Amino acid sequence: MNICVFGDSIAWGSCAKRGWVDMLKEYFYIPGGEEMQYTIFNLGIAANTSREILKRINKEAGARAPDMIIISIGINDAAFDHSKNEHWVSLKQYRKNLLKIIKVAQECAKKAIFIGLHIIDDSRADPAVFDKNLTYKTEYTKNYEKALEEVCVNHNIELIKTMDVFTKDDLFDGVHPNSQGHEKLFNKIYPEVEKILKEISN
Repeated sequence: MNICVFGDSIAWGSCAKRGWVDMLKEYFYIPGGEEMQYTIFNLGIAANTSREILKRINKEAGARAPDMIIISIGINDAAFDHSKNEHWVSLKQYRKNLLKIIKVAQECAKKAIFIGLHIIDDSRADPAVFDKNLTYKTEYTKNYEKALEEVCVNHNIELIKTMDVFTKDDLFDGVHPNSQGHEKLFNKIYPEVEKILKEISN
């Protein structure tokens, strides 16, 4: 069974020894088996927004024939770009992109699910240490999380909420989770993923 995880640097596992997707791979790995029970493709790319995911999901998912697609996107969309005086992706456009992503994901896989957004340590992310043009705030991520939840509810899409998973100590630079944060993400995500995989494999 193939699983594609689309997202940004957080899905990729930046700023941690092991990201939550890597932990998911290890969790589902069966030592000594002739075949992998689940093959997990980490398709997270740093600085991606819903705009970039939409551009590549059809081709990249189509090449891997996934049974499940997991999408974790929105933190970068919500970032405020001071050079343009606007969010990286507007809330209105974010909603439109999500709808198009869902359509493609459902055409490519048996099941598509989303991972929710998380809190930001505003004191360390205004501006972001890795890009002084960008500001990340919990206020912004909560607004985009609300839009994500509304889209998922309206289209009967599973959403694994992670807004309450972290404390500020779980963030490496105020935005990206550290190793401890990724472990908390994994512990929140894997039971839900495991349950859904059992449902679609029957």
